[in-house]
Amino acid sequence: MNIMVIVFSILGLILVVLIIGKINLSIKFRKQVKELFYLSKSISQQQFHKSQIDGLPEPVQRYFNYILTDGQPLKFFGDWKRAISVMQNFTSPKLSMTIL
Repeated sequence: MNIMVIVFSILGLILVVLIIGKINLSIKFRKQVKELFYLSKSISQQQFHKSQIDGLPEPVQRYFNYILTDGQPLKFFGDWKRAISVMQNFTSPKLSMTIL
């Protein structure tokens, strides 16, 4: 009986430490995301120029040249919170894609 109490106490303590660690990491992550957004420059007035992709790998250059035109305003029309959530939950061991 006494050993069971000790085992359950240890398991409970481990569980509490894990939960506190997860909460702590979540708080730190949110704080870092807010700080990054605060420090980031606004790109709403910037435009895409082909010279910006010089030095990137050829497939990446082809992709940007395919989806953007020279002088096009740079805007993000998505949901940052959802985009970050998707990136966090992406756990595929393999990723293969074809860039046109």
